Amino acid sequence: MILAHVYKLKPNSEQWANLTNWLSMLRAHYNFCLRDRIEAYEQVRSPVLGNYSRLDNQDGHLTVLGSPQHPCPRECCPLTCSVNKSATIGYPWSKAGKRRSAGMQQDAYLPEMKAARPWYKQINADVLQMNLRRLNDAFSRFFDRQGGYPRFKSRSKFRSFSYKPKQVKIENNKVYLPGIGWMRFYLSRPLPIGFEIRTVTIRHKSDGWYMSVRLENKDVPALMPMDTNQVTKVVAADVGIRKLAALNTGELIPNPQFSKKVARRKRIRQRAASRKVKGSKNRSKAYVRLAKLDLKVGNQRDDYQWKVANKLCRLGDAIIFEALNIKNMMARCKPKS
Repeated sequence: MILAHVYKLKPNSEQWANLTNWLSMLRAHYNFCLRDRIEAYEQVRSPVLGNYSRLDNQDGHLTVLGSPQHPCPRECCPLTCSVNKSATIGYPWSKAGKRRSAGMQQDAYLPEMKAARPWYKQINADVLQMNLRRLNDAFSRFFDRQGGYPRFKSRSKFRSFSYKPKQVKIENNKVYLPGIGWMRFYLSRPLPIGFEIRTVTIRHKSDGWYMSVRLENKDVPALMPMDTNQVTKVVAADVGIRKLAALNTGELIPNPQFSKKVARRKRIRQRAASRKVKGSKNRSKAYVRLAKLDLKVGNQRDDYQWKVANKLCRLGDAIIFEALNIKNMMARCKPKS
């Protein structure tokens, strides 16, 4: 069984600065590797460029490179061939003579990157590797047509990093983050006994830093769906817009619409923030206060939907929903020309 618990961290001023600095450097590293993969991918995909071989060999003969005996350079240009369709930095061949994947190639480039940029040595190596895995997942979804083309991350879109399994230690209300040190956190719920700590994700929100702990216990079997012959009571729910759902029992589950309750306060804070001087500390503080409203609405929605889900699960053995696209239901019809 796999569980996930979220806790709020209590870093001191030095740890807060280190976390912020790590997040900035990891975002730059992500965008740098993304740029490299985009250039290599566009070079191979382009009908004009295509694949190239080096023409600047010493003997003057055309030699198709791409082997340990003829290593390919690391820059994309018409004088080089793209050995790997997804990356150019890093050595493309392993010691065994096998061609590396894009992720392995950029992973092997990390020591060279740290030598060229010594400030990256302060970041844990596993965190940098997990950052590359995040990029791999983005490209995998793109190639599997499950997501759009990977984009560069801005500060507002890149707010988390992860540790590999068995790297983080938790003792009571203290957690050890490699490279950061021991840190206190709010133990809002105890860790279940017998579960092993797997991936730990550190996330920055408008009101502080949070830690998402992934827990696993292989001895506890995963929950299996009930057999249809064992179902004795069925609950049918009609999902709506003004009302969250209408049950077959006649009960209507209301839709609180938390965003409308803070709409006026949000407009006031938006106007106040827009009047501040650009680049000033007062402007950044004003936008933090504005972001806290969105965070509050998100927390209220999560809390409410879990309570509703718990209520529905207690009403029957099976729940039936309509396959509706709520987004299209809320969209306005286009006027006829």
